[in-house]
Amino acid sequence: MIRIDKAPCCLKGWLSRHKFYLLVTLSTIGVIFIVLTPLMIQKFYFDMPQPSSEFDCDDGTLLMMERLSTLGIKSTPILGSLKKNGESYQESDHIWLLADIAGLRIAFDWGEPRFGAQHYEGFAVTPQQLLIFVQQDRVSQSNPVSPSNR
Repeated sequence: MIRIDKAPCCLKGWLSRHKFYLLVTLSTIGVIFIVLTPLMIQKFYFDMPQPSSEFDCDDGTLLMMERLSTLGIKSTPILGSLKKNGESYQESDHIWLLADIAGLRIAFDWGEPRFGAQHYEGFAVTPQQLLIFVQQDRVSQSNPVSPSNR
């Protein structure tokens, strides 16, 4: 029979004897969670269409942002260039997502986690601005420039 008044003392002794193993175990679980979360999101959650004239980087970023939002993950669209450092806003030619996962900022581009420095530079845009980019693509696709409508 275990007496309740002695249980905390026993637990305290066990923790003091095994705190190293407990720390290693919890640290390992934490690292596994932080490392595997982006990969699990990519593998099991993103089924990204291939880039095309109807589906480009802003459409992919919007899709990723919506899907991450359903999981309760906050994210920010980032506008920039992956071809050069220190680009101006006008030189930006690509957009991707920066997600906050377990306190870490992880870039996602075309549904995949990206860890290169270029994906952590750029200009944060609002979800409303991202929607405008997507809508502009749809308008320009429905009204192609041709000699008859110039």
